[in-house]
Amino acid sequence: MLRNLRHGLIMWIPFALLCTAAGFGVELVEGSKITITAYFGFRNIGTGFLLMIWFAAVLVYPITFLPLSLLISETANRLTARVFIYTLISGLSGLWYFNSAYETYWQQYALNSTSAVLFFGAAGMLYALLDHYLFNHPKAFRGEKE
Repeated sequence: MLRNLRHGLIMWIPFALLCTAAGFGVELVEGSKITITAYFGFRNIGTGFLLMIWFAAVLVYPITFLPLSLLISETANRLTARVFIYTLISGLSGLWYFNSAYETYWQQYALNSTSAVLFFGAAGMLYALLDHYLFNHPKAFRGEKE
């Protein structure tokens, strides 16, 4: 159990990076459709937006994905099951992110939630593959030779 907890804490950084990348991807695809007059006709994606997603991911991980990772590492030993579970949960998280971030804009600008599901689902799939690799190959992670 201690090994799983240590591994879960190591996975905190990739989780935050993947969430930031997925949120940035959704913002590039769907946010680019939104032109707000307050921004003089263009939408500026700045460092503040990326930091906001990064900090949200850092704060959300111990509450959501760490217990989920511990549960999955104890119950689902097959890679295909882990990939399916993480992809499904991440895709649903992407749908939640889209609904909460673009709720006021989606009808007015004809935004599509599919991009959020795909970006976050891909991030979940990458997370599952990285999780499996690092958990089953700890020597490769530490730089030791077998």
